[in-house]
Amino acid sequence: MTDNYADGLRTILRWELGDRTKSGTSGYIVRTGECHNAKGAGQTVWCNYDFPEGQYNGTSRYLVHFKIESQDGPNGTPVYWASAPPRLRLGSLTGDAEVGPAGCLRRAQRHW
Repeated sequence: MTDNYADGLRTILRWELGDRTKSGTSGYIVRTGECHNAKGAGQTVWCNYDFPEGQYNGTSRYLVHFKIESQDGPNGTPVYWASAPPRLRLGSLTGDAEVGPAGCLRRAQRHW
C-alpha cells in the first residue's frame, strides 16, 4: 500500500471477512484486520493475509469488505474521503484484484 499524499497522516486499509453461510447473523464477520502505512508519502508497505477459499451455492463462500482511510497516528480519528477514494490495487496468487471507488472487489479473471 502506497501513501500518495504528503498530509502527515498514515494510510490504512481496514478489512472484514464475511462468511456467506452465516449471512444475516451476528457471526457473519469471521475475521477483521488492518494494514497501516506510517512511512510517509511515496513509501510503500506490503501486507500479506491468507484468506480462506470455498464455494457456496455455486459462487464464493467468503467476501472481503475493504475500507480505505487516513488517520493521525495509530489510534487517531479516521479521516474519510469526501469524494471518490483512490483506487486500491491488490495482488494475490490467483491474479490481480482491484478495489474501485465503490469499494467493490473485481478480479481480472471474472466480473463480480
